[in-house]
Amino acid sequence: MLGIPQTVILAGLGFWLLIAAINNRVDATTNIVNIRAMITLELLREEEIRGQGLLGRAIPGHWAPTLLRGIVAIQLLTSVSLLIAAAWRLWALVDPAATPMASLTANAALTLFSGLWLGFLCGGLWFGYWIKQGAIQLVHLLLALTILALLLVNLPMQH
Repeated sequence: MLGIPQTVILAGLGFWLLIAAINNRVDATTNIVNIRAMITLELLREEEIRGQGLLGRAIPGHWAPTLLRGIVAIQLLTSVSLLIAAAWRLWALVDPAATPMASLTANAALTLFSGLWLGFLCGGLWFGYWIKQGAIQLVHLLLALTILALLLVNLPMQH
């Protein structure tokens, strides 16, 4: 019965992202420093060759806290969406008539989830953070996880 694993994946991703959002509020300084380094291109300014063509893309560092607040808002919205989708998926196990709504909410929530990671991918590439902030790129693996979750929740539920 796929409904249970689908529910667990949706709820797990929802709680994981909720914890990430909470961490981003409780320890905002860590990500503000990373975001500031990325958007100001300060790490690339130290280079003589690498990334010099990107320096015109820099934006003032005072935008970092605002960007982090926006990211946290998107994380919270997406987390709540994933948890609602998990609840619908769970309800669909009891009432098969809820299956269309369970599928709709799961796909909408996972679309938000993928949008978050695609935003990070595009933003990071725009500011060339891969040149000096390589470890942060591990978050890109979450896009692969999202695609797998989309595949799983779109398998037909059997009752």
